[in-house]
Amino acid sequence: MRTASSSALDNFLFYFTKSKEVGLLLVSENTNTSNILRILNQSGYSLAYSWRGVLHNLALNGSVVFYINQPLNKEEYDLIIQYQNHSGSINLIEKQTMQSTIVHFNPGLARLLIVAEEQSLSLIESKYDLMSVVGLIEYV
Repeated sequence: MRTASSSALDNFLFYFTKSKEVGLLLVSENTNTSNILRILNQSGYSLAYSWRGVLHNLALNGSVVFYINQPLNKEEYDLIIQYQNHSGSINLIEKQTMQSTIVHFNPGLARLLIVAEEQSLSLIESKYDLMSVVGLIEYV
């Protein structure tokens, strides 16, 4: 498997860090996803595999990579929508327990980057349209 061009990834990250929108990094089937996640982690991004992990990292005003490889659930979609409104707070109600989770963060510091494999995009978007609610998109 090839690795993503580090200059293309660096270029994307340069513009992404200046944006306040959710970013989307689509990994092609010829690119090693683990390598991309490792590079992002070494660049200061925390990795999260659930909406709870994303909220935890945002509460710390950290930049977080949210790796998605299955259909978005309601909490994940709501998190993305609420992050996009730039208010600095997210209020999610967990469907199973009906408990509210509220997180406050500095939208000038905290960044949310979604990483997904390109071939999984139709599966991920089977319930909610991810591509219409993100800002910068890059294919690696």
